[in-house]
Amino acid sequence: MKNRSIICAAVLLILVCTAAFAQDLVTDFTTADDSGLVRHGDFVIRNGVLESYTGTETRVTIPANLGITEIAQGAFGNSLISVIIPQGVQTFSFFECYNLQSVTIPNSVTRIGWRAFHLTNLTSITIPNSVTVIEGDAFFGNVNLTTVIIPNSVTSIGYSAFRDCTGLTSVTIGSGITSIANSPFSGCTSLRSITVDQNNPAFTSADGVLYNKTRTELILFPQGRTGSFTIPNSVISIGSSSFSDSSGLTSVTIPNSVTGIGSYAFASSGLTSINIPSSVTSIEGGAFASCTSLTNITLPDSITIIDSSTFRGCTNLISITIPNRVTSIGDSAFSNTGLTSVIIPNSVVSIGDSAFRNCQSLTAVTIPNSVTTIGWWAFSGTGLTSVTIPGSVTRINGNAFIISDLTSVTFGGSDTVIDEGEWRRAIFPGDLRTKYMAGGAGTYTRPADGTVWTKQ
Repeated sequence: MKNRSIICAAVLLILVCTAAFAQDLVTDFTTADDSGLVRHGDFVIRNGVLESYTGTETRVTIPANLGITEIAQGAFGNSLISVIIPQGVQTFSFFECYNLQSVTIPNSVTRIGWRAFHLTNLTSITIPNSVTVIEGDAFFGNVNLTTVIIPNSVTSIGYSAFRDCTGLTSVTIGSGITSIANSPFSGCTSLRSITVDQNNPAFTSADGVLYNKTRTELILFPQGRTGSFTIPNSVISIGSSSFSDSSGLTSVTIPNSVTGIGSYAFASSGLTSINIPSSVTSIEGGAFASCTSLTNITLPDSITIIDSSTFRGCTNLISITIPNRVTSIGDSAFSNTGLTSVIIPNSVVSIGDSAFRNCQSLTAVTIPNSVTTIGWWAFSGTGLTSVTIPGSVTRINGNAFIISDLTSVTFGGSDTVIDEGEWRRAIFPGDLRTKYMAGGAGTYTRPADGTVWTKQ
């Protein structure tokens, strides 16, 4: 009888264990359908791609035996704080995992993809030596990331890769980097130092500033630096966005070796004044855009084009002398500035769209006989009360003077085409277009509060 009881107990135990194992098998590792979907505990995997983590843990170690090669965007929720990625994973995305502070990246990863850590909360990052590419926006908005060391294996850094990492103070670039896209550290307002490995064949650094290897191009000035800066005499070109958003930069000395200033080079910087030497022949679009503290700038006679948006948004720039060799004033070149008056030289042929738009303090402008076209919205929103359109002007485009206080307009010729544009928008306030088409050259006036113009 005793032996029979022992045998029954043993059988019962076996049945219970078998049932429990079966239940675990169903819960921990089941094939859900024929599409390759597999669930292992809290990990949902399809064809090697981790599609979802259904657990509640905030610190996750992904098992190494699941055959995962990719972690899909959205696999983890916003509660994730740390994650250890297993060997074998090649690509991943933790896009907008807002609370992610720590990640371990295996040597199987060769590239950190576009927006891989976009708006996460990393406090530090170790990039393994297997990585060769850091793509655009990879670490965008990691405000608590303070230092970055880019290993020798990395050959390229993508556009805005570390943009808006506002806590970043130092960057070390390894010997392998040969390509750096535009604005990789834009918005890194605390960045004070960039150091480049001395064996790097394409780039170098001096005093924390990034240059090309021969130091003929200044590529990036750390935005967290303050005060004044003197550009070395070896520099020929000031690169695009090289000083942009450097709000603490108050003055810069440009040597006579410089011939070109790149697009948005000093945009949104803290410059109060600047003297551009006569060696400079090219200033690209947006070079000084939104320099709200800029009150004085000297342009050399070597400049022939004022490119689009060059001084757009310089709200405290109240006067400027346009050099006598300038032939074109680009779109939005002086829009939203503080200019009170401007003399356009006889060399200028075209005034671009929105060139002086919303210059509310602009009360006087001289348009020379060399000008043939005035662009869309060119003087709209200014404080002009009178203007003379020379006979050389063959076309005035839509809305050129529409939002203004004009009460007197003089036309030097009768053949100017006043284009109402695609949407039949008026060029001037009131009925001036109609009166000019009927009356031709001459001076037309209206009361300040009126819409009817009269030829004098």
